[in-house]
Amino acid sequence: NPTVQNIAAKYNKDAGQIAMRYLIQKGYSVAFSSSNAKRLKSNQDIFEEGFQLSSEDMKALESLMGTAESTGQPSPYSLS
Repeated sequence: NPTVQNIAAKYNKDAGQIAMRYLIQKGYSVAFSSSNAKRLKSNQDIFEEGFQLSSEDMKALESLMGTAESTGQPSPYSLS
């Protein structure tokens, strides 16, 4: 998604890190595991001191909710 890619570039992070940081800031628990040491380090970097998404970036990401449903994909927010 271009919005996620732009935000990732702004923070010098990848899209997965932006998604995980968004969920953390929304109050969700995030569990991650990998046998790949590089991916584990990348996942842990979302807790890097000073790494917080701005309120504007959080709003931009929030605005993406529901776009999955408009493409025929279920939103994780509507699954029960």
